[in-house]
This record gives sequence, structure tokens and C-alpha cells, in this order.
Amino acid sequence: MKTKLALTAIVATVVVLAVWLKPFSSPQAPEFGALHAGPVVAKIGGAPIYLDQVQSRYSSLASIHGADVKTSQLKGEILDSFVQEVAIAKGAADQGVAITPPELALYIAGVTSEFQNDPKKLAEFLKASRATMPQLEARVFLNFLASRLYLTITRDVTVSDQEIKAYYAKHRRDFDVPAASTPQVAFEAVKPGIMTDLLKQKRDEAWASWLGQQTHKYTLDVVMEDWWNQIERAPQPLPGPGQAPTPSASPSAG
Repeated sequence: MKTKLALTAIVATVVVLAVWLKPFSSPQAPEFGALHAGPVVAKIGGAPIYLDQVQSRYSSLASIHGADVKTSQLKGEILDSFVQEVAIAKGAADQGVAITPPELALYIAGVTSEFQNDPKKLAEFLKASRATMPQLEARVFLNFLASRLYLTITRDVTVSDQEIKAYYAKHRRDFDVPAASTPQVAFEAVKPGIMTDLLKQKRDEAWASWLGQQTHKYTLDVVMEDWWNQIERAPQPLPGPGQAPTPSASPSAG
């Protein structure tokens, strides 16, 4: 464990220059080693989803949603998230979007930085995350891949002056501007914030639309009908500031 931590720290330091010089590479996922084993819950396009994956995903989502979330909603969200992962990975390959090994090493170092000199804390962190080190690496890879793909899919999204003015006219009372300001001065004062909000909204909508179209290409076949009864359904606390990422359908939020 100490060797792996030391190697992660060294690689993360040395490869910073490589990240700048070569930010993209072949759109192939790196090898993470053995990730999962055991009972298969479902298959997506032939790719298996294992019970330990579902358990880990449940623990993360239950902690985020809290006790008030409806069972049917959580069950659906868990399975949908795996379909979205497949769509994101295939979409990234189609778009030529990738994360290089040097970049991944840097991201992993950032997630595990507070544990680099304390293997015991790293082991506790992984246990709380219900993940092995290879599984954590795969999660980090997919999260950053999704974020990069999000930027690629939404790169042509823009906001026009007309849209900004229309929004301001509709929500003018929501803005706190000095009473003595002229209409033009008041508008210019809030314009940057409106543009930022509208741009994010339009990008999120474009991403959601693209992801929805992609996920419809895949069929999820549940092979373990009672999988919900096979997992430990007790919300787990999130690991903390450096918590293991949970793949999200909204990369811009991260």
C-alpha cells in the first residue's frame, strides 16, 4: 500500500508537464485491473453490472438523497446511472475525447492527497466508499471523462444579447440594483451574471438532450430480479472532503 501511495505521489508530480504538452490521447479507457466479481445483476449491451457495483452505487446515492427519497426513484436512478456510464464511455470514444494516464494520475493524486502518508486512512476511506483502489481509479476516470465530454458536446452553445435582455426584462424585479442607476447602467451591471446563468442552463439542457439520445441506444437486461433484496439498504455517510466521486449525469455540477 505504501509503495502504491508513493508511486501515485511521484507520478502526479512528474507528469504535470506532460499534461500540458499532451492533453489528449487515444480515446481508450486505461486498464484498471480486476474491478468486479461475483453475482451479475444486469447487463447493458452484453456488459455485466455486478452486485458490488450496485451496492456501492446505492450507498453513494442514498447518502446524497437522504432518508426521504422514494424507493422506486432510487432503484430506477441506480440502474439508469449504469446505462448513462456506458453511453458516456461510448460517446467519448466516438467524439475522440480521452483522459491520458498522466492526467489520470494527477486526478487520483488530488483525490487521495490527504491519505498519501497514511495507508490506514486510505484503507478507511476506500472502505467507506465501498471501493477498491482500482475501482476508485475507474470512478475518477469516468467523472473526468464525462466532464471533458460535457465541454465537447456543449462547446457550440452560446447566449445572445436578445436572450439576456429578454431574461432581464422578465426578472427585473429579482435584481438588486441602485435606485439611481439608469436602465442601461442597471442592465450592464447584471448582464455578466445573467449570461453565466443562461449559458450554464443551455449547456445543461444540451447535455441532457444528448445523453438522453445516447442512453436510448442501450437496453438494460436485469438478470437478478431480486437484486434490491440482496443489497444492504442503509444510507452510508459520505467519506468526507476527498470523497470518492460518484459518476453523475451532470458533469458541469462537479
